[in-house]
Amino acid sequence: MNILNGEWLNQPKQYEVNDKEVSFVTEQGTDFWQKTNYGYQRNSGHVYLFDIEKDNYTFLVKASFQGKYLYDQCGIMVYNDPEHWAKASLENANEIDKMLGAVVTNHGYSDWSVSQTYGIDVESIYYKVHKKGSDFLIEASLDNQNYIQLRMFHLSDISKLRVGVYACSPLESSCKAYFQEFEVLPLQWDEENYI
Repeated sequence: MNILNGEWLNQPKQYEVNDKEVSFVTEQGTDFWQKTNYGYQRNSGHVYLFDIEKDNYTFLVKASFQGKYLYDQCGIMVYNDPEHWAKASLENANEIDKMLGAVVTNHGYSDWSVSQTYGIDVESIYYKVHKKGSDFLIEASLDNQNYIQLRMFHLSDISKLRVGVYACSPLESSCKAYFQEFEVLPLQWDEENYI
């Protein structure tokens, strides 16, 4: 895939895009969340998105970040509009742990699930987003070999759907994010491995 064909949502001030990598520095107070529990609505995180004109595909990318502060996060995003999107990311949980989790937002309400916890020194995760019509499966791996399921979900609106990479810093902090090894592949969703 041609990385240069992406498009920014909330373009950061400091970024670089070339044919092998997307990198940028997050700005403080950036986040994605809609209403649930906290009541606030945020759609300010930095996202580099691709319009992939296929009903079915697998999107692969390696996401890395040097997050040092609470809630700094970096990963992938499936985005239609502020009320319909999903993200999966590694996020700083505290001074010693990072959480691997996912948020799915439908009709303007977000939910959040956590899958794994890693040490603070883990900086890179491989993600696969499998799209089959309006249904999605997100997987993650430390080594691009052994993947775990993060989330299977449906988006109620995919009329303007794009997929890409994101990072944000919800508090008064900042981090640098790097994205490499972008690929769009034929759908690899093996239904026999998922109940």
